[in-house]
Parts: sequence; structure tokens; C-alpha cells
Amino acid sequence: MEYLYTTDGVSYENLIDNAQNAECTDRVEGGRFNTDYFGYANRIWIVGSGDQAETYDSCSIDTID
Repeated sequence: MEYLYTTDGVSYENLIDNAQNAECTDRVEGGRFNTDYFGYANRIWIVGSGDQAETYDSCSIDTID
């Protein structure tokens, strides 16, 4: 499932700049991020992969066991 976070129900985080600055490389290579580097950048949650902790407008990810 692809997704982005929103804090106000209207505006969504924009991770395109993060992807362009190579901050999301680990997520892209790990199949946890989908981007074309200029038009969209979406997080990916894989069904059955467990819970994860993330930070708004950041590509860091911590898997929770």
C-alpha cells in the first residue's frame, strides 16, 4: 500500500525533495518507497511486514518487532 502522512487532513507531506537528495535511497532499494524523483514520492507498507515507526517528512524507518 502506498501512502503519505497528513497533519491537517488536507496537505500531505512532500518527500520528493528528500528522494532527490538521496535521503530515501535505502527505502527505494528496500522496496519501501516509490518515486520518479520529480512528480511523486510515496511511502510503501507491505502487508504482513509488521509495524513501523516513522517521522513526518523523513525517509527514516524503524521496524517495531
